Amino acid sequence: MPPLISPTEHPPLAPAPGSDEFSKLAIRLSLAAVLLLAAGLRLFRLDAVPPAINQDEAVHAYDAYCLLHTGKDHHGERWPIFFRAFGDYHPGPFVYLLIPAEALLGLSAFSARLPGALLGVLAVGLLYLLLRPIYGRRVAFFASSLLAVSPWHIHLNRLAFEAGICPTLILLALVVACRAFATAQSSSAWRETSPASGRLAKRSNFVLLILLGILVGLTFWTYHAMRVFVPAFLLAALIIHRKTLVAFPAQSKSAARLSAIFLGLLVGLGPFLWAWAQDSDHVWTRARDVSLLATNERLAQTALQFLRNYAANISPLFLFIRGDASIVQSVPGYGQLHLLTAPLILIGLYRVIVRRQTDRFGLLLVAWLLVAPLPAALAHWQGGHALRSVAALPVYDILAALGLDSLFNAAGRSRTPRRSVRVLAGSVVLALGLNVAYFLFLFFVRYPVAAAERFQSEWRQVIADVAELRPRFDLVLLSPDRTNQLGILFLFWSRMDPRQFLESSHQFEQGPRFERLVLVDGVVFAPSAFLAQLATLPEPPSTILAAERPDVAVPGMPIKRYYFPDGREAVVLYELSAKDLPN
Repeated sequence: MPPLISPTEHPPLAPAPGSDEFSKLAIRLSLAAVLLLAAGLRLFRLDAVPPAINQDEAVHAYDAYCLLHTGKDHHGERWPIFFRAFGDYHPGPFVYLLIPAEALLGLSAFSARLPGALLGVLAVGLLYLLLRPIYGRRVAFFASSLLAVSPWHIHLNRLAFEAGICPTLILLALVVACRAFATAQSSSAWRETSPASGRLAKRSNFVLLILLGILVGLTFWTYHAMRVFVPAFLLAALIIHRKTLVAFPAQSKSAARLSAIFLGLLVGLGPFLWAWAQDSDHVWTRARDVSLLATNERLAQTALQFLRNYAANISPLFLFIRGDASIVQSVPGYGQLHLLTAPLILIGLYRVIVRRQTDRFGLLLVAWLLVAPLPAALAHWQGGHALRSVAALPVYDILAALGLDSLFNAAGRSRTPRRSVRVLAGSVVLALGLNVAYFLFLFFVRYPVAAAERFQSEWRQVIADVAELRPRFDLVLLSPDRTNQLGILFLFWSRMDPRQFLESSHQFEQGPRFERLVLVDGVVFAPSAFLAQLATLPEPPSTILAAERPDVAVPGMPIKRYYFPDGREAVVLYELSAKDLPN
């Protein structure tokens, strides 16, 4: 049997007339099919899977809605760079990304998740564009196909979280970087033969370098974890390509090119730096809250916890078996990646190590793989973290594609190459199809039921009914028992007009860990025990609408009951009068 990996591949057989054109056409059609599949998996039932909406998604969406209609966020800050959310501060780029979708479609779970889903589809195409000139069409097609059906990627693309767009930004920056370097070589080659073409290529190169700087700067602060990954990844890239960098100052126009990159970097980082100068708490509060380095533990204990966290984020249990412990970030009972990709990743990793002398991008993949878990390893979290280690997502699919390509190369060198390739292709399609089918069953059928309580899906209908009944009552009380940030869920599901909210009487309260909205325009978010305080008022409200959990007694008449998808009772809506209030 021929070796799986050989230092040099056998030269391909001479193609039949027209076969190369047919192969290109087949690849293009196949890639179009993969992009359509990626779009379908990210857009199908986008407003229902994951169920309802998470509070972080809701605050992103409502802040974008407020900006669209008032130019302020829900705290009244005009066009902020960092958005105050639950006492924390979220980076602004993702919130601004939501504005066009909400301008077209209004405020909804679908419009909040749509930009991230579309950027996820874009990532599939970008991965193909990145790998095609480096490894060829086949590897590029394999990688984009694997990313299209990746459980990790699909899940994060369907949440309105800023972490979900980071793989797209990383891939876009790499595509622009490769194109910029290729254009720089072209401008040098054309300068002597065609001065006009050389000038055009030079201008194009400067534009690409500025764009590259913008993308790197923007990626750095779009999500908190990228502040660790981006510098570490850049450092690794500089070390791997140090010989090229040493020779760079001697090249023509090198100073202008460096200036273009720094100009773009300044544009991308400018808002972040400005916010840092204005108020560093907005920029670094989250990092201080979750960082291992912010604790008072001894250095040895911190180092040990870091190593445990790092190991958890590259553990087979996290990657292929159980995934993230948070049901919001991962499907229970399924890993972040398909189990089929485990051996392919190992083969791909072996391939790039064997060819490390000639495959510099392969070395970059290894560095990428090593630095991607650093943000998660530096934070407090038991087990792997699907968001903080999100930068690793594309590299696993690239390595799996290289591993799969090596298997096809080995099959092509067998005694019966055509038959071996067909058997291998059929086996891979069948195995991957079974993996994908099982994941889709879990994700679209079981997950909406299992995750409904964690996504607080019961409040969608409760709030819709409360919004309709509200004019009939003097006061509305919604109990936040076993609910995370009910106030922002109310603003989102009721689609409360931002102008009305900002002008209304509303109040935020700082809790032990998070800030929460406790009052807005006659709606109180407090446990039903608050009813006893109303009875002590000189003039208590005469009519009250209250929503509470079914296991908490409320002195009033139940008017409607709400249920989780599995049939468990979730919330009871009561009508009360002043005489019902407890003494």
